[in-house]
Amino acid sequence: MEKSMIVDSHCHAGESWYEPIETLLSQMDSNGVNKAVLIGHFGAYENNEYLISCKHRFPDRFAVVIIPDLRNQKLVSTLPNWIQKGADGIRLKPTMDINDKHSLSIWKTASDLGLVVSSLGKIDEFVHEKFISTLSEFPNLKIVLEHLAGAIFNTENNTETSVKEFENIIKLSKYPNVFIKIPGLGELMQKPDVLSRKPAFSLNHPLLKMTLDAFGSDRMMWGSDFPPVSFREGYRNSLNEIKDNPLFNQEDSDFIMGKTAYNVFFGED
Repeated sequence: MEKSMIVDSHCHAGESWYEPIETLLSQMDSNGVNKAVLIGHFGAYENNEYLISCKHRFPDRFAVVIIPDLRNQKLVSTLPNWIQKGADGIRLKPTMDINDKHSLSIWKTASDLGLVVSSLGKIDEFVHEKFISTLSEFPNLKIVLEHLAGAIFNTENNTETSVKEFENIIKLSKYPNVFIKIPGLGELMQKPDVLSRKPAFSLNHPLLKMTLDAFGSDRMMWGSDFPPVSFREGYRNSLNEIKDNPLFNQEDSDFIMGKTAYNVFFGED
């Protein structure tokens, strides 16, 4: 791995939804982003093939996390084939209860095959006893909590996640196989009423400091959430808010901006 390589751990691309891969590549190349993890979006099961094709079309640029169609009762038998095609991970929700036979078989197969699980959920779902049981059951399965474990700005009531609420997520740091994605601050905070040429958000966000103290930078990774980030502060601002954040020293920044995601999705350095 190159020194100070930048890896975007959370991007979307598609044919019928979101932007084509060339649009993402343009953003990456314009901003010095070396690699990215393509995350399958819910409902777009046929798009998995497109994401895999992007990985093969642009070697050494992408890892792929497929989105499984959980309605398929034979899903488990298809996972080895997805790995052969080039899949690196699978996207699962924390609400998938291991007490359910079908759900348990998916978690177990992902663990046995060495797939990384990228998990989308809300804070209360990540701290629920069902998900805690999953973490305990599969200690060797790498699980990445997306979107700062659901600590996103609530647009329904215009509130940010409180420190007290986020303390419940901090408890998950005791599981060494759990990693966490750090989004741009536009995902965590309300857009200012008046914008200037300076950064739109205060970089000293308390949840970032809590995450750093608990998980350590070697289990944190930046993820832009492209292309939805384009409707917030934009790709470049999302990157710089984390890369240039005074909360992180150079070693922290190297892990958060690239090394952690590289080690998890592309293989240990």
